[in-house]
Amino acid sequence: KEEKLEVDKKLLEAKQELEREQQVLVMLQQEREKEIEISKEERLKNSKVINQLELKIKMLKLKRSEIGADSGVHIQDQEEEVVELVSRVVEMEGEIKRLMEENKCFVETQKEVEAKLQHKRFKEGHQLLCSEACQKTLADELGDM
Repeated sequence: KEEKLEVDKKLLEAKQELEREQQVLVMLQQEREKEIEISKEERLKNSKVINQLELKIKMLKLKRSEIGADSGVHIQDQEEEVVELVSRVVEMEGEIKRLMEENKCFVETQKEVEAKLQHKRFKEGHQLLCSEACQKTLADELGDM
């Protein structure tokens, strides 16, 4: 009996340790998911900054090459327009990504609803076939005529 109590005690301790480890694992997984999301957001922000800096470099090169032919006012206006356009493009790309994710959710929901509807139709058809009215033999049906 003492051996059994000792084994039971060790088993209980092992179960408790397993439960604690599972909780830690869940917490670590959640933290990892948050880190991944933050990393994605940072990469997107960095990409936007890089695009804007590349645009500024192009604009400065253009400005440097045209500085003798223009007073600079026209170039600055163009630069502002290009920066604004790039900014809008970046915003639109983000919106497209968001809408694509939203669309995925809608498609999944639609598939689930279609599957439920098909299952319901199947059940109703099966019930109809199994009902007493439909279990008549051909002879019974001809006799009813």
